[in-house]
Amino acid sequence: MKILDVGCGKNKRKGAIGIDIEDCPEVDIIHNLDLFSWPLKENEFDLIICSHILEHLNNIVKTMEEIHRIAKNKGKVIIRTPHFSNVASFTDPLHKQHFSLESFNYFIEGTKARKYTKKKFRLVRKRLTFGSSQIIGKFLAIISTHFYEKYLCFIFPAQDIYLELEVIK
Repeated sequence: MKILDVGCGKNKRKGAIGIDIEDCPEVDIIHNLDLFSWPLKENEFDLIICSHILEHLNNIVKTMEEIHRIAKNKGKVIIRTPHFSNVASFTDPLHKQHFSLESFNYFIEGTKARKYTKKKFRLVRKRLTFGSSQIIGKFLAIISTHFYEKYLCFIFPAQDIYLELEVIK
């Protein structure tokens, strides 16, 4: 299995190829991820990990298209990013994007959201993560994530968004 860790920094997943703008020993490919195309072949990766990187990038549509380009058909994409109710989403001055659980519906087949690209992804799993003290928020989000995000998320803030997608080619 060929794995790409996008924006890996010093925390590259074991066995993965790491791509990042940061020049450190863990990074295999030094590249500004806001410049397209990335220096990677089409249909190359079985698994692409984007952990706490998408919020740092300028163009999410082009980034998702690039992820689609370099992934194999039925390749898996794992995304972790701060939820917009997490104060950390706004604390880091390098965060350019803030996401809700529904933000990625614009890329997922079968959702009602308008699609901004012809590149297709299938939803495998999505959830909000919560700190250990946020049991109430976790329970409310399980009942209805839409209601939770609209009315309750700033009372019981989430920590992160976790998504697993499958590339459709």
